[in-house]
Amino acid sequence: WLLFIAMLTISYCLTSWLPTLLVEVGRDARFAALSISIFSLGGIIAALGVGLLIDRWGAIRTLVSFLCLATVLLFIVGQVLATASAPMLMMLLALCGFFVLGAYGGINVVLASFYDADIRATGIGWAKSVGRIGTLVAPVLIGTALTLGIAETTIMSMFSLPAALAVAFLVVIGLQR
Repeated sequence: WLLFIAMLTISYCLTSWLPTLLVEVGRDARFAALSISIFSLGGIIAALGVGLLIDRWGAIRTLVSFLCLATVLLFIVGQVLATASAPMLMMLLALCGFFVLGAYGGINVVLASFYDADIRATGIGWAKSVGRIGTLVAPVLIGTALTLGIAETTIMSMFSLPAALAVAFLVVIGLQR
């Protein structure tokens, strides 16, 4: 369940707050709006291939790799949010979308294999429901951070924390098998 909290924190909060963070650092509103499409496009491309990668190398190995790269990329995007050229930032956001949203899609494979068949549907329902905690708490924390004057670049870089936690949760799940 903690894995879903971490993943939903990243995916939903980024799609909700990324445009605001970009405008706050001085980016054009059109660029900010386009950023969500670019992030999502990266995820769409990943969705087309993540299953093949999971089949080839296994879910845990593939998703840990995706989330390790996402952790680094999210931190880097935060650091260059205000200073990178528009094309460079869009490329970084597409890569973030590829690894974050690609991993999110793959997490369902781990979830389905985590529960025994007789409780699988109930377990998946609970995990996805409890995971919504991340979509409730994180936006409030982000809004509070902005109100307190915490730099937008710092807030963006902090998205790497739930990604790193998701790696740790996946490793624990992998070791339990």
